[in-house]
This record gives sequence, C-alpha cells and structure tokens, in this order.
Amino acid sequence: MKRRQTRNEVDATTREGRSTSSKITNQVPEDEGVSNTMTRYASSVLACNQHYKKNPPQAPDNSTNGHDAGFLNKGHISIRVSTDESETRAVSKAANNNNNSNANTRDDAETTKDSMIGGKTEEEDNERLKEYPNDTYSFIMAFENTRCFILGLAIFLIQVVLSLLLLLGKVITMIGSNDIMDGTHKFLPGDVELIVKVTQIFSIISYVIIGSSTIDDIVQAIVLFQNNRYFALASFCRFLQGCITFTVTLLLVYCSTSVESVILNFVAVSFISDIDDNAFLRAKEGYFGTEVQHGVRNIANKSLPEEIVKKRGGNYYQKNVAIFALFLLFLIPGICVSILQSDGYYVTERLRVEFNDEKLIPKKYNACYYTKSGKKNDDRIQYHHFDESNDARFGYCKAEQRWILLNKENYTAACQAITQTENNGTLVAYSSRTTSFDIESTFGDTWFTSGGTPLLNIQFLEKDYWTDGECKQTLGNGICDADLNKKEYAFDNGDCCGATCEGGSCGLGSLDIAFNHSLDPSGDGFPSCKNTDMVPITIRIEKVTTFPNSVDYDESASPLLSVTCNSILYLMVPIDAYMDKKNETIYLPDGADCIFNIRNSTYDPYGLPTVYRFHEVAYEIYDGEEEDDDFLKIAYGNSNHVGKVLFQIIPKCFKNNIFKGELVKDFPKESMYDSSTSIKKALDWLLEDRYMRSPNEGYDCSEFMVERFILKVIEINQGIYGKNWTQSGISQCEWDIVECNGGYIANMEFQEDDITGELPPLLGKFTNLIKLSFSKNKLTGNIPSELGQLSGLMQLRLGNNTLE
Repeated sequence: MKRRQTRNEVDATTREGRSTSSKITNQVPEDEGVSNTMTRYASSVLACNQHYKKNPPQAPDNSTNGHDAGFLNKGHISIRVSTDESETRAVSKAANNNNNSNANTRDDAETTKDSMIGGKTEEEDNERLKEYPNDTYSFIMAFENTRCFILGLAIFLIQVVLSLLLLLGKVITMIGSNDIMDGTHKFLPGDVELIVKVTQIFSIISYVIIGSSTIDDIVQAIVLFQNNRYFALASFCRFLQGCITFTVTLLLVYCSTSVESVILNFVAVSFISDIDDNAFLRAKEGYFGTEVQHGVRNIANKSLPEEIVKKRGGNYYQKNVAIFALFLLFLIPGICVSILQSDGYYVTERLRVEFNDEKLIPKKYNACYYTKSGKKNDDRIQYHHFDESNDARFGYCKAEQRWILLNKENYTAACQAITQTENNGTLVAYSSRTTSFDIESTFGDTWFTSGGTPLLNIQFLEKDYWTDGECKQTLGNGICDADLNKKEYAFDNGDCCGATCEGGSCGLGSLDIAFNHSLDPSGDGFPSCKNTDMVPITIRIEKVTTFPNSVDYDESASPLLSVTCNSILYLMVPIDAYMDKKNETIYLPDGADCIFNIRNSTYDPYGLPTVYRFHEVAYEIYDGEEEDDDFLKIAYGNSNHVGKVLFQIIPKCFKNNIFKGELVKDFPKESMYDSSTSIKKALDWLLEDRYMRSPNEGYDCSEFMVERFILKVIEINQGIYGKNWTQSGISQCEWDIVECNGGYIANMEFQEDDITGELPPLLGKFTNLIKLSFSKNKLTGNIPSELGQLSGLMQLRLGNNTLE
C-alpha cells in the first residue's frame, strides 16, 4: 500500500514538473543544435527538482556538496542535477546564452563547408590514404585468405592474356588480310586520312590527361611497393599489367586506319583495364562466395603500412610527372609516325608483278616497279616501270577507290576510264576497292583486266628489296635465276628443275662443276633444283681407265655421261680421270623412267660409226643421297660392257607402304632394285599396272595396294603365271580368286589350280581373311606358322594335298 502511494506521488510530481518545463520552454527561444539540447535537459532538470523537493534523497557521507544528487552527461556538456530551483534557472539561462555561440558555430561550419567545395576533410583524406585500393591486386597484397590470393592472380592473368590477344589479333588481321610481299610484314599502315590522325591525337590526350586506370595502375605499383613478398608481388603484377596495357594501347592507336577502329580499340582497352576494379566490387557483393566476401571486409578494416601511407600522401607530384612522361611517350612516337608516313617510309618501295597469262596481260607488264620522289596521285605514291622507256605505272584513283595499272601518265583520264567502255588502251588492270595508302594491301585481293575479267594467276613477288640486277631476271624463260629459285616463285616458274622447265634453253650450259670437278666446257643440267617433289639419284664414278697404247685411242676426246628421264635431259657432262671416286647427285621426278648412258665413242662428220675407244668408266647408280639411311644401289657396270642402263625409280609411296614395319622382314629394301627377286618383278608389274595409275599420271598408293602386291609375289613364287590369279587394270576385288569386304580381301579360293610347292607363309599378311581354300592341289611340306596370325579366319580348307 505504501509502495503504491509513493508511485502515485511520483507520477503527480512528474506531471507537475512537465507543466513547469513547458513554461520554461516557451520562454527559451527555439534553435538548432546545442540550444535545443540544453532546453530539453533544462526541462528534465525542473521535473526532477520538483520530485526531489518532496522526496529529498539521502546524500552519501563523502558528498562534497549536500545539494548535489548527481550529474547528467551528454558529450562535453555536463548538467548537474540540483535541488536548488535558482540553480536550475541558471542552467536555463546558460542554455539561452548558448544560442549566440551556436550561431557563431554554425557560421564557422558553413565557412568550412564552403571551403571544401565537394571535397573531404583532411582527416578523411588521411584515413583514405590508409585504405587498401579497391581492386583485386589488394587480395595479393593483404593475403587475407588463399581464395582471395588466387582470385587476385587469376584476374591479373586474365588482363594480361586479353591484352596480348587483342594485340595479336590486330597483327594477324593486318598480316592475314594482306598477302604481304616485300618481306617487311609492316605493322604500321602506310598512312591514314586526316580525320583519323585527329581522332588519334584527341584520344591520346583524353587517355593520358583526363585519366585512365592503366596509368593509375603504373603509379600505384610504384607507390605501393614494399620489401614484403606479397606487396612486391602485387606491385610487380600491377606494374606489368599496366605497362602491357599501355603498350598495347599505344600500338593499337597508331595501327588504326579508321575513326571507328580507334574508338573501339580504346573501349576494348578500357574494359580490360577495369576488370580488376569490377571484380573487386563483385567480390564485395559476394559474387565469388562468402569466403572471398569476408576477405574483402577484412581488407577494408586493415590499414596500409605507415611508410606507404606517407608515399601515397605525396604521390600527387609523382602522378603528374608520370602523366606528363606517358603523354610524351604517346606524343613523340605519334609525331615520328606521322612524319614517316607522310614521306612514304611505311609503304612498299619496290614491287614485282607477274601476270602469268599473256592472253590477258602482255609480258611487257611483267616487271619491277619503283617509286619516284614527289610523284603522288590522290596522296598515294606512284610506281613506275623499271624500264624508263616503258610508260607503264601503278597509281591510285581516289574517285573509284582502286589501284590501277596504266600505260599512260594521265591519271585523271584513267579514273574515268574505269567506268567507261572505251579507254583507248590507257587502263591495263585495276584492283578491288580499297582506301589503303599502300599498294601492298591489294596483293591478296582480286585484280581485274580493263574489261573486268578477274586475273587469277597474278603474282606479287615477295622480297625485301629488288635490286636492278634482280629486276632484269625473268620468270619462266628457261634460265634458272638464283633469286627467283624459291617455292613462293614456283622455283623460277619451273626454270630450275628439268621436270618443270619449258623451252629449248632449259639447263643448257648451266653446269660448271660436276663430280666435284670444274668443267670446261660447261655441262648441261639443273644444279639448283630445289623442288621437293623431286627425288635424289646419286651417280658414282668408281674408276676411269685410259688406253694410251690402243690403236683407236683418241686423247682429245672424253666420255660423255648423260641421264634422260621421261624424254627430258637432266644431265650431260664430259668424264675425265679426275672424277675417280666422286659422286654427283641430281634430282629426278618420282617414279620416272630413266636412261643412263656413257657414250664411249666418237663419230665422223658424215655420221658413220667410226669407233675410237678413249676411256673406260666404271660406275654405280644409287637411289637417294649417300648420307641417307635408304641409300639403295640401282645398277652398276662398265662403259665398255654396259654403256646404257634403263631403270625406273621406285615411287616414294611404294617405299613407304611396302618396305616398312613388319613387312621389311619379308621384303628387304635391298631387293627393291634386284631384278632376280620376285619382289622386284612384282614391283615392276605394279609400276606397269594401269589400275595403279591416278588420273594425273601419279601412282595410287592406297592402303589396299599392299595386298595387291603380296598376291603378285605369291603368284610369282608359286610359278603359276598362266592361272591369271592377278589381273592388271582392275581392282583385286574383281579377281576370280578373291572376294572382298570393305575393300580388304576376305575370301581366297585356290581349288584345283595345280599349285605345287609349300603353302606360302605370306598368306599370314592377309589379316582380314575369313575363308581360305587350297584344296585339291599339289602342296607339300608343313603348314606355316604364319597362318596363326589370321585371328579372324573362320574356314580353312587344305584337303587333297600332301601336307605334313
């Protein structure tokens, strides 16, 4: 009961205090900040005083002031709770007086706010300098956890790889789109339009001065470097990525040939540069998992080392120096490139063209063309014929956006002639449409005759620089020119090899050295033949014997060695005693029919065969070169006994299919040219077989050829030529004795064929056999163990023989 009365009394006192508080509040002017706070506290104090008057508290013994009941604290403001009403009024008065100071405070705050103009206070700037950068390289520096560290390295690798791919893609596009001749593989364009140059300049200015994350990365890498393995690694990665991106940007700007490409390249580079920043934001949002997200939060609560904070606080000067330096790095190369492009430094200086179709373009236009100083047309360089008496020249027609070949100097008329039916012979040929400043860009494109017919055989020959002497050399004239003897020029259009040379002068007098001995007079041949479709044949002079005491000896004459293949002369040289034990390697067509001959006599002027023996030559002929593993002897002899040898070169595909692997045990390579063996006889049959000839007169060396060859060897070994086991001109699957499955021989029927001897072990090579029958023959001996290799054999008939 007593407790309830006390509570009621307190409530009444509180209501009374509130009434008094409201009176005081009305007397105190309302204001913001501290004044309102003081007013609220004063009201509370008055309410408390009313309560304490009725119910005075018991002060402790150690109280220094009997009136003090305690203090209310708020920030730096302390209000003492007092039982003295006059003291309370004093507090209210202090609150009123505080309004004036608050006004001054507000004025100072407004002044401070105006001085910041959107910036941050010095304290906030200092705090910001202590923070780790908001990019994934901070994951490497802080090493908060393994996943964050790996993510930081992965983002670094992605940026580097994308930058390099961007650069590589540009290089491949430029090289691949131009069938680049001139050997320079120029990366920078010959020149660009004025609007492109302006775009390049403004892009560079905005990139460097306005700012980019690439430049920030380079500066940050230097500032954040510390002798700590994680900080050092992060700085290295940041610096490397920034330098690579910066270099790629520099190259892409100067390699761009249009406004669109300049802008698109900048967009691509900016995307790559911002990957680390964007990945950091994604990590902060939990995109890469909670563990990485916690790592980001922990990094946000960390502070950089003090020495780095000091460097970051003073990097304003460093950054400005870096920006200026990078600006110069961009600007100076740009000025140099612009000057060199204006002088035509990056364009082709000399070109050589071969039209290879005399019916469409006369041969007089097959020549070198070179630039002349100051000679331009529509801002593009002109190319003049090597022979100054010839008016032919290449120029550019801007109106039609084409490079053109003319035989007159009037280019205005030539531009018009492209669209006119009658051009009076001025226009010879023109390119596809292009805006390039370098004619080289058209080398891989289609060119057309004046009538619009595509020139399919045009060649722009590749070389760093054509000298005057080289420009006088001609393709396809029967004379092998060393500078043109390259695959890209079709080996001087075939002049350097006997199989491809056309004309009556092919190989004549071109051999000055043979069998390691100087020739006088010169011999005939093709010593510079490099055609990889040809095969080497080596001739060895074993011994040269003279007969000085012979009645018919002619000391002034020498034996004449010659090699002719497929009716083409490949070698003709005189032989003397200095050629003993010497070799000469020549290149002949694969599978060619050849005649080797040593003429050992002279003839009188009237053609009567008066024989004068003067030398005797022992020789050997080999397939291949001496250092080859497959150096096989084809023939040998003595000129007095066998002065002429006929042989056929075994094709490479025969060697690669028959004489390899396990088959070598049964078909040794040495037997390839031994006419006494069944292997050589079977090869000769294959070489003459019409079925083995492909439409282009080569040999059809399919996988079924081996079975055809083995059957022929078995036929020869068994001595049964008359039974027509094998038939030329048709597939083995059409032979009477076999049946095929999927092209392979599956069944063999040799019944009642009067076959004698032993069962052929070579039957074990037909691994696809299902049925084999040799019944009712005259076979003797044992069944060969090789038949055990026929794992698919389902039926074997050997009855009515005398097998053991």
